[in-house]
Amino acid sequence: MNAYSISSLSEILSDAFRQERFLRFAGMTEADIRRLLPREKQEALAAAAVTAVGEDGRFDLALIPDLMGKYVEEMRKEPPVGWLRYCYYYILAQIYPENVAFWTDDRLEEVLQDDPVYKTGRVLLLQVLRALFRYEKKYLPFDPTREMHFLSEEEIVKHDFNCEYLRLRRSEHGVL
Repeated sequence: MNAYSISSLSEILSDAFRQERFLRFAGMTEADIRRLLPREKQEALAAAAVTAVGEDGRFDLALIPDLMGKYVEEMRKEPPVGWLRYCYYYILAQIYPENVAFWTDDRLEEVLQDDPVYKTGRVLLLQVLRALFRYEKKYLPFDPTREMHFLSEEEIVKHDFNCEYLRLRRSEHGVL
């Protein structure tokens, strides 16, 4: 990727961290974000992220938590299951809270109980991933194996889809 790509991704990251919905969900202010991930670190993260792509030009998400750890101190203390799996569990627990008691992974309870320890890293990582997906959506062709087109909330309600789908739809916008 080139300097244009880095600049574009840097701007998308910056926009992602200024979104009111994200700040409210994260329980942070723009000043908190500037302290945790100042603009120069956002730009360095963007430059590093554009090198973490596969042959198809899409980001290799497995590399992103380690890249972020170079720029965000809160990412250096990793959950026992790893950052991506931790975020996966967190999202599943938000979409299907009634099923948590039935999950069998030994570390799941530990992960969910330790959320205050990892919350800042989680919210930052999830927002960075959203920004990366936004970048891909803007600059790469649609790939049905990696992207979803969601129904609108009106369509969901009109056709009486279940509440899990509504929660999944809200998660696309960072509201769980």
